Amino acid sequence: MPEDRIVFIVGSPRSGTTWLHNMMSDHPQVVPLTARDFGFPDLVHEEAGVDQPVNETGAFLNYSPQHIKAVIERMRKAHPGKWLVEKTPTHALLLERIFRLYEQAKIVHIERDVKATLASYVCHLLARRALSAADNGWYWQHASNMIEAIHRAMREYKHDRRVYWIDYEELCHRQEAVLAGVCSFCGISVDAVPAIVARWPARCANDATVTNLTTHQRALLDKYARGLREYEYCPV
Repeated sequence: MPEDRIVFIVGSPRSGTTWLHNMMSDHPQVVPLTARDFGFPDLVHEEAGVDQPVNETGAFLNYSPQHIKAVIERMRKAHPGKWLVEKTPTHALLLERIFRLYEQAKIVHIERDVKATLASYVCHLLARRALSAADNGWYWQHASNMIEAIHRAMREYKHDRRVYWIDYEELCHRQEAVLAGVCSFCGISVDAVPAIVARWPARCANDATVTNLTTHQRALLDKYARGLREYEYCPV
């Protein structure tokens, strides 16, 4: 079809993809794709101490092209004329596969300060474990490797007109303008943006996670963040 009317939100884990997905999903012209649509109605994750439905599908990580197309076609029939929005951060590693199935898909890539992303990602990996587990350098190495892999993969699409790049910190400080830019890129009306922003206010706290780390953990953060500095956000 000439216009795929599907948007994939990608980026490093803990870079703001969930917040952006929530805002986009709140748009009247948009229907979110979630894990439930792919057959996992009870899949949940913990957020603020409460189990919430997972809004990541992991579609291109876990399913065949035939299954993905069947699910998306079913959603299109159920919601004619709507845009579908999907969020799986690590789909950034699989854009070639996405474009092979949906050549005109829109990709929105969000980037965040790498040090803040790394700290938040490690704490997220620990989940219900004690923060003292962050003394283990494995978590920092694992998170650093994932962030670097995603940034390297996205470099291949830096000038691809199907990919729109935004900065998490800019989204925090200019939320309405940045969200309107995303909607315009996707071909979605910007009229609903002010109301969406009012319902999803910015809660940016790049330093909050860092302040909870021990001296040793901060040293690990500094060590692995130094290797990621070349991937700091640069507007295209």
